[in-house]
Amino acid sequence: MREKRRPKKICFVGAPGAGKTVLAGLLAKELRKKGYRVAAPKEYAREFIIRYGAMKNAADQLIILQGQRKREEAAEKRNPDFVVCDCATFLAYIYTYVFTPDGRDLKEKRRHQLVSRLIKNEIAPDSKKYDYVFFLPLEFASRKDGVRLYTEMAPQISRRIKTFLSKSKINYCQVKGSPKERADKVLEIIKT
Repeated sequence: MREKRRPKKICFVGAPGAGKTVLAGLLAKELRKKGYRVAAPKEYAREFIIRYGAMKNAADQLIILQGQRKREEAAEKRNPDFVVCDCATFLAYIYTYVFTPDGRDLKEKRRHQLVSRLIKNEIAPDSKKYDYVFFLPLEFASRKDGVRLYTEMAPQISRRIKTFLSKSKINYCQVKGSPKERADKVLEIIKT
């Protein structure tokens, strides 16, 4: 029987269309070729959008955060060597800003601030659970597919993510290039 130990946890962060899912899939495949056991939980937000439609407010991000966390925890329980995530739970906090009320409705604005603070408190320990955080800048033309939302806001979201990583003192590495070049760089960094 295989000894139970904490897997190395990798996440990719970036705006919609940055290539997170493609890179996570490619990395998981490369790690498996090298003989590693890999769990690759899919982004919960994608399923949420398919099931319920576009997110309507910041409270939806709390549901997404909890769904993503459950997927990652379930993946870790499978006792893999690596858990490769195509997003991170802390992205839920960044996306609360996509839904910032315009200021006319004070009640809605207060509700948003409350949910945003709640999410920020929820994610505080999560950022330390990732052994490797890779930021993907926007390099490719994004396509609308009915599920990938906010592509028109991708540059602002990308900047917010990078600012959040820096302000939160989350150690991350930016990877650029084609999906193959990115995967090779990640493999080099995680030293497999």
